[in-house]
Amino acid sequence: MKSKLVLIAIGALIALGGPALAQNSKVERDRAQLQRDKEKLRADKRKARADKRKLKADRRAAQRAKEQAAQRK
Repeated sequence: MKSKLVLIAIGALIALGGPALAQNSKVERDRAQLQRDKEKLRADKRKARADKRKLKADRRAAQRAKEQAAQRK
């Protein structure tokens, strides 16, 4: 009798525990994906700032070259 109850209890734990483990796995995957997305967004922002600085420096260099060319004439 006890062994039947134990088997039923084990079966119930397995039946209820399986979907919970799958749900936890999905939550972990989603959390990891979110973390990767955040890191990519940070990297994209850094790249955008660097591109903006480079563009600004290129404009200054072009302006300087134009002024030097005007002084030579």
